[in-house]
Amino acid sequence: MAGAGFVTLAGMAGIMTRYSAISVGPANVVGTNAPAGLQIIACQGGRTGAQLDTTLSADAFQVYGIDDAHRVSSLYIAGNYAFDTLNNAYEVAAAVSGTIERNIGWNAGGNSIVEMWALCSDLTVQFNRGYNDPLAGQRLSSSYHNGGVWRTNYSTVTGAASDDAKSGGNAVRFNYIQDPGNNGIDVLGGTGDRYYNNTVVGARQGWGNGWYVRGAGATGHSLFNNLFVATAPTAGFVFFAQIDAGTAAPALDHNAYANLANPTGSGGAWRDGANQLYDITSWRTATGGEAHSHATLGDTDGPSFGFAGDEFAPLALSAGYGGATDYTLTSSIVQGAGASIAASGPACDIDGRAIATPASPNIGCWQG
Repeated sequence: MAGAGFVTLAGMAGIMTRYSAISVGPANVVGTNAPAGLQIIACQGGRTGAQLDTTLSADAFQVYGIDDAHRVSSLYIAGNYAFDTLNNAYEVAAAVSGTIERNIGWNAGGNSIVEMWALCSDLTVQFNRGYNDPLAGQRLSSSYHNGGVWRTNYSTVTGAASDDAKSGGNAVRFNYIQDPGNNGIDVLGGTGDRYYNNTVVGARQGWGNGWYVRGAGATGHSLFNNLFVATAPTAGFVFFAQIDAGTAAPALDHNAYANLANPTGSGGAWRDGANQLYDITSWRTATGGEAHSHATLGDTDGPSFGFAGDEFAPLALSAGYGGATDYTLTSSIVQGAGASIAASGPACDIDGRAIATPASPNIGCWQG
């Protein structure tokens, strides 16, 4: 689609495609203004990559700007269903503002919530549910990311160069990610992303991490009030979390890390550079954060996660968030979405049913 902006797709369906089921983006830069107001609402896409060709994206939904000077603004992707995707459920690039919310990605070989491929800044990704392919290692092609949320630092949509200053400032919150074979949350470079009140559940053995921050230029990121949990005897993450050597540790606190099947043994440690850490005390020392976080691995207070009392206080202004418009949402979500969420409005479950506000703040996107 070659339109330059103010395009809305609603109620469309695409299935059994070699390329992406639904793709929106200017055809070329000549005579094209920076796109604005692109919307995909209540659409369905699936069974992408029907004929394997790894040179094609095979996403369910894809929205691209052209370059840094021609980024999409006021992007809105909401209420869509993506299924059986060889690559991503949702992929965006060269986008400077917008909201991706209340979508479902099911059986994704790429990223089940969203891949922010290049030049993505000031996006809000919220209230989505993503389910990854549980047999990713046995796919016809297992070369795709197979994660939940991935934000890169590429400065061109071809991925030929990178510039950390041109990607960041995104808010990723209240999302539910299940069975990422790779990383639940993957942050490559960039600056100033905020990840909070997300839940990542591993019900099978993966080969990645709950969250992963990498790239020497990655600075100013934060992760607060997230839950990373392995639920079955054979499940787990390679690491609950990983920070590459030479990468600045993000601001961290009020997170919960759980291996429910084996709370004192294998199934999730932490890695800081070359150091593999087996208790949260060592992880706190390594990162300079997580003072109020808990884990069922190497933490005597872990099984309760401190849900009662003050240790899991709501996000504070000092955490870099904008006050009540952000942190009072901590009482809102069951499994990743809310049909009518407002800072002072009713707390709802995924079907829009009113629920009582819990007595203590939530960790992750589950109702406490």
